[in-house]
Amino acid sequence: MTRLLILALVLAGCGAARNNAPTTDVTYDQRLHDIWVLKKMSGQAALHPENRPVLELFPGEKRMGGSGGCNSLFGSMETTGEQISFTAVGSTKMFCRDLMEQETAFVTALQAANRYEIKKLELHLYQGSELLMVLGKVD
Repeated sequence: MTRLLILALVLAGCGAARNNAPTTDVTYDQRLHDIWVLKKMSGQAALHPENRPVLELFPGEKRMGGSGGCNSLFGSMETTGEQISFTAVGSTKMFCRDLMEQETAFVTALQAANRYEIKKLELHLYQGSELLMVLGKVD
């Protein structure tokens, strides 16, 4: 009888552990998880097409990485519905004479973005209704 009671308690404990297991419920737009390259910023093509800024987004991990064209970028990101934000954006500190203007403008626009749309393999980042930049899907 004691063995039966112990077995019942062990089985009940295993069932409870399974019910408390973390879920894999995905609450972010999975299309964001990709590599994106700058196509246009402020309505104009990238200044240096051979050194365009690149973003690699990991919304499930709430982080981003990439390159501003010269320096490596890293930071945090949050998404809720169509809302997006990039915070704690940092970079390496190399100086690339011809690329610094584009890189600074890119990081500034990235941190100002608060909404996104994905259209035909392009990521459109907005501040309110103003289109800040368009990035193309790389892979």
